[in-house]
Amino acid sequence: MLTQQKERPREASGRPVPGPPPPPDRAAQAVTRLSSRELEIFTLLPTGDSNREIARTLGIAERTVRFHVAAILKKLAMRSRVEAAVAAYAHGTREPSPN
Repeated sequence: MLTQQKERPREASGRPVPGPPPPPDRAAQAVTRLSSRELEIFTLLPTGDSNREIARTLGIAERTVRFHVAAILKKLAMRSRVEAAVAAYAHGTREPSPN
C-alpha cells in the first residue's frame, strides 16, 4: 500500500515554501555528555588506532579504552566504532591517519 505524501505549501512563484531547519546533529549534541576521558578517546578514533595503540598513547589499560569506547557508542547511540570515528572526524576533532 502506497501512502501519499502531503504536498508542501508553495509561494506565489510556485516554489515550495522552505520547511523548518533540520535538527542539530545528534552526535554533536551528545558529545557534550561525554566525560573528559571519553572525549579524549573519541578524538583519537579517526586516527584508526587500535585500542592497544590508544591505550599506549594515553598511558591506560587496553581494557579501559574498550570500556570507554563502549560508553561512547552508547551515549552517541551508534552501532560501530567506525560510525563514531566518522562522527568524531565530522565534529572536527582530528584528521584521519593517512594509512
